[in-house]
Amino acid sequence: MARKSNHCSYSFYLSKCFIDDWMSDIFTSSRKRRFLVKTYQMINLSSKRVMAEHITIATSFFQRAKGLLGCSKLKDTEGIYIPNCRSIHMFFMMFSIDAIFVDREMKITKIIQNLKPFMIGFGTLKSKGVIELSNGFLRTNSCNIGDKINFY
Repeated sequence: MARKSNHCSYSFYLSKCFIDDWMSDIFTSSRKRRFLVKTYQMINLSSKRVMAEHITIATSFFQRAKGLLGCSKLKDTEGIYIPNCRSIHMFFMMFSIDAIFVDREMKITKIIQNLKPFMIGFGTLKSKGVIELSNGFLRTNSCNIGDKINFY
């Protein structure tokens, strides 16, 4: 009697677990995401001020691909940092954001205020990452091109 292989059921189980994790990551609201994912303070080292309290760093492929999609809005102290990113899109977003593009040394290279849904924001050639923040954030927290940003 031939022995039945469990290879198919095992690979199906692994793919099901992967899809379940991916789906739960996609459909987690911004309020829950703040508690599930490690957040950092964003500090402007040039002015020595804390700018934002809850910045999430998108390290995985799915976090980078999702970004802020699915969020209904951001609080003033929330945001996301996407490393190795020179441009962002606002397709299927429901609200406007402010964007700060930074280079390798975390110096600000470009600032975009009030980036509206279904628009595209481009950084400079030196840009190596982007920080997406709530709309109006840059009006209340002044920062300039050349300021150095850090996360703690």
